[in-house]
Amino acid sequence: MSWFQENKFASAVIGATVVVSGVLFYLGMDARSAADKALEKSNSAVSEANALRAAKPYPNAKSKKELNGKVVKLIDDAEAFRQKLLKYRPVKQTKVSPSGFSKKLANHRSLLMQYYKSKGISIPKRVGFGFEKYTSSMASANATRDLEYQRMALEWMFKALADAQPVSLDNIHRTLLPVEVQGADTNKKKNRQRKSKELKPVYDRMPIEVAFTGTEESLKQFVEKLTNGNEYFFAVRTLRIMNESSEAPDSKVKVEAPEVTPEDELGGFVVPDDAGDAGADGAAKDTTSTEPIIKQVLGDEKIKVDMVLDLYAFKPADKVKFPKIKKRGKSPRKKSETK
Repeated sequence: MSWFQENKFASAVIGATVVVSGVLFYLGMDARSAADKALEKSNSAVSEANALRAAKPYPNAKSKKELNGKVVKLIDDAEAFRQKLLKYRPVKQTKVSPSGFSKKLANHRSLLMQYYKSKGISIPKRVGFGFEKYTSSMASANATRDLEYQRMALEWMFKALADAQPVSLDNIHRTLLPVEVQGADTNKKKNRQRKSKELKPVYDRMPIEVAFTGTEESLKQFVEKLTNGNEYFFAVRTLRIMNESSEAPDSKVKVEAPEVTPEDELGGFVVPDDAGDAGADGAAKDTTSTEPIIKQVLGDEKIKVDMVLDLYAFKPADKVKFPKIKKRGKSPRKKSETK
């Protein structure tokens, strides 16, 4: 019989002691690992804090004052820039009745049609110059104020395009304004319900797409007029230019050369002195009519232009105010209550 069998109680105590010691060792190692992780995290935080203190600018009273001054200057510069842009806004916008706006649209269409006809520019049938939607219907009373401003701007823009002498006005697409889609009353209700601290835009964007065919010079003149005008603020959002013909000229086409004299200036076809030399059969070569000539077409071919323009209607300064920097002073001390 073994000692463990003879001393069962002592054996049980020894076994229990070994198990408990193993558990305590495991718990001790786990606690040590957690302590090491906590120490490592604490050291990392201390290092980060030291790095922030060494950095410039550190968030102290001096750096806060400097940052406050920069923000104030930024707001002042933005306000000054907005004042320059407000010169494009009309001095007074009067509200137009729906019937009155329809009469203005009729005059708008008639005036521009005559203007384009006088310059020999072809236009699409049933063109409304951006307001095709209201040729058979009336505008909402809530939208006529914004629509009248856009109508005047588009009248100026279409005249500028006609003055650039394109060949044809191919297509017009005016994006509906939000006030046309939803209505002004709906927008007001939504704005009242939505109390957001986000900054409001200082302008309303009115997009319109125009496609025309012309020359490179006509496009250049039109863009110059848009960007240099003082009446309205237009920005070119997208510009697509394509050749009128999608096929290149055929180099195998034989072109008849014009008759010229040696005294002609450079640029014509001059017959060389040895043009009359005999060939293999003894006959003189005729180089003035049968030689293949690649005609220079650069500048002769028309281009097709597709432009998306944004008309910006700037809001009055009292409608959209810039944020102000609040100066924090010492809070007044509360008076002690009398006993």
